[in-house]
Amino acid sequence: MNRIVVTPREINVNNLFGDTFLHHYEGEMVARRIVFISQLSNIWMPFSWEEYKEKLRYMPNVYDIDGFVCLKREACLKEENGFYYFLPRFFELILPFKN
Repeated sequence: MNRIVVTPREINVNNLFGDTFLHHYEGEMVARRIVFISQLSNIWMPFSWEEYKEKLRYMPNVYDIDGFVCLKREACLKEENGFYYFLPRFFELILPFKN
């Protein structure tokens, strides 16, 4: 079992995530927003698309959808039964932005 070595609040979301292995702006943008949402509770928990929209307080657009597609394709998130689950590769993606 993989151990998560970082909490959401340890990740700096003040700047854009960039220069990651994704090489995909929308994927990096959505990853940053997911971290921001997770910082509210400081826990990595599965979440739904509805929770994503509600916690961001705006209507996601095609760029958000493209970002989610990228994160799933790159094995950072897994979608199952309407929920997104974090995979170890998500933490590899965000770890460079640790405070």
